[in-house]
Amino acid sequence: STSRKVTAYTDLLLSFEKGQVYDDSGRYDVTSSSCRIVPDAARGKAAALFLGSGNGFLISGEQGTIFGTEGWSGSFVIEFWLCPAIVENGETLLSWRSSRNVADYPLYQMMSAVFTGSHLEWNLTNIFSGYTDNNGEVVISGIKNLIPGQWSHHSLVYSQDTGMIEYRVDGILEDLKYITSNKREGGYIYPLFIGCPSAVEICPNYTGKLDDFRILRSDGTEEDANFFIANSLVKDGGKYDIDGGRFETHPLMVQEGSSLKRIRAEFSEPPETAVQLFVRSGENFYEWTETYPKWI
Repeated sequence: STSRKVTAYTDLLLSFEKGQVYDDSGRYDVTSSSCRIVPDAARGKAAALFLGSGNGFLISGEQGTIFGTEGWSGSFVIEFWLCPAIVENGETLLSWRSSRNVADYPLYQMMSAVFTGSHLEWNLTNIFSGYTDNNGEVVISGIKNLIPGQWSHHSLVYSQDTGMIEYRVDGILEDLKYITSNKREGGYIYPLFIGCPSAVEICPNYTGKLDDFRILRSDGTEEDANFFIANSLVKDGGKYDIDGGRFETHPLMVQEGSSLKRIRAEFSEPPETAVQLFVRSGENFYEWTETYPKWI
């Protein structure tokens, strides 16, 4: 129930816990803001309230941040909690516009998250170097209809190691695409390239609440591992649970015909403790359940 904390991977964190729009990481400046801070939050004790067009805020990143640095970037996570008062087409959660030079010609770039048909639709245009399909436009669409007055968690994740970009709502996968030459794992990965630094508009046209808006400079797997391990093992104010805990990784996408040869893990086993490793595999992990395929 607490707000996110700044970690080594944090690029931006807007928790609103200080009663104002402020980047907890100190790496982005809030250049303008007209929203209100209210106590009804998804995480922690405060959230931001927006009342339609012109009620958002602008943020500008320093050198070294994703949106404050021109050049090759890497994996990222954009996540936030959302509680819309209304769900109307055209309402905008995020808008970033810039350009980069390609063969001495300016190439327009854009990233946006806009309400379309009661769900969010992400548009990423010309931010992946060499990707020319659909005029360089990548569209990631949600499936679940958002309900006014109800909190939901949203995350857009891009991995530079696989070229995969995925969108999840409340942890459930809504859309997935590979930004690769063959549109699946194993092809040439078109890398992320950010053009001239420019401000990011947060909720420039939105009615509702926003909480814990965060950007990570990773695909989130390292931080997720630390978070789940800590929360599965520690209970009752810091005492270790006698029944132990578990951590489960995300499924690993591999090519057809692959086989598992060995598992290598680094961990600590103090006296009277133990770590056990289990694996499972299948053709389509979207069809998996808690018990199928069987853990081995």
